[in-house]
Order: sequence, then structure tokens, then C-alpha cells
Amino acid sequence: AAERPQVQFIAVSPLPLEASANLAVIRSDPLQEAFAAGFLSIMLTPDWRSAGIFSAVDSAPVDAFQNGGRYFCGDCAPGWPLGERYPKVGTPGDVQNLINTMKAEVFYLSAEAITPELVASLAGKTQLQRAIIVFGNTSAPPELQPQWAASLTLDLQTALGSALSEAFAGRSAGALSADITLTQVNPDLLSPGKQE
Repeated sequence: AAERPQVQFIAVSPLPLEASANLAVIRSDPLQEAFAAGFLSIMLTPDWRSAGIFSAVDSAPVDAFQNGGRYFCGDCAPGWPLGERYPKVGTPGDVQNLINTMKAEVFYLSAEAITPELVASLAGKTQLQRAIIVFGNTSAPPELQPQWAASLTLDLQTALGSALSEAFAGRSAGALSADITLTQVNPDLLSPGKQE
């Protein structure tokens, strides 16, 4: 951008880049998305028994997911199973334990963790005589469509539209943030009130 001041640039990045006269920056923070997923996971279950499935459990998105759940309910302890706090986190290989032992009723599926085996292990499953609810940061796999509450993603399209209109006018849009949006919403699982 510094070498070509006559050109308008648009960068989409989770990094804290500085905007300039010819550089618009759209900030896409996956940690905000994970935080919102943790918040939503707890909100979707009446007893806080939710879990997030990630490709690895020792990462910043996992911490953000758990913080989002705790932001909603503080000490998310349903009383049964005794002594457990939610939301739980795990990898695809942990799903059966999270269902059978931890009694998780809602699962957030990160895009990196979704495999055919994971989808098969959740499709049609129930917990406490209710269908297990799933949602993620990608489109619903067809097998999980009846259980899919919503897709929670960063809305890059709207921010990019704003940045492009300014770039075509020869100006930088400055720093923009990609909002978190809900798509593929099943209002039977995620009511309009909860969406608000």
C-alpha cells in the first residue's frame, strides 16, 4: 500500500493492521466468533449442558468459547452430573463421552473439526428424550439438518461491500469489523427472542 498510493487496497485479517488513506482493513476475529458460540451453546440448552468440538482443545478459540458460555451463566453447574461445569470442550473423538458421561445436549461444531465420522456420531442422537441440538460456523451437513439450530459466522460480505464502494470512489473505508451473523436459523430450536 505504501509503494502504490494510487491504488486502493482492502485487507481481511484477524491481525490488528492499521488502515491508511489507501488501505481499508476488515477485521475478522475468530475469537469473537468462538465467544459468541459459547454464549449461544449455553443459551440453547435449559440445563447448560453444552459442548464445543474443536480440532484441538488447547487453543485460544477454545478459551473464547468457554468464556462465552461463562459470560452467559457464570458458574454453569446444572447439578447433574454432580460437580461438572459447562460448557465442555473436546475433539471429535470425545463426542461419545460428552454425550454418555457429561450428558451434553447441545454441540457447537467448529468447521475444522467436522468430519463424516463426527456427523454420523451426532445424527439422530437424543439426550433425555430430546434431540441433541447442533450448530456451527459452517453450513449444516445434510445429515444434521433436522438438529441444526443455526450457522454462526462472520459477515464478511457486508463489510466488503462497504469497503468496495469506498475503494471505487478512490477512498479508504478505514477499519471495519465483520459482524457475527446467524444464518440457516431453525426458529423451532433458536427462537426469535433468543436470536435477539
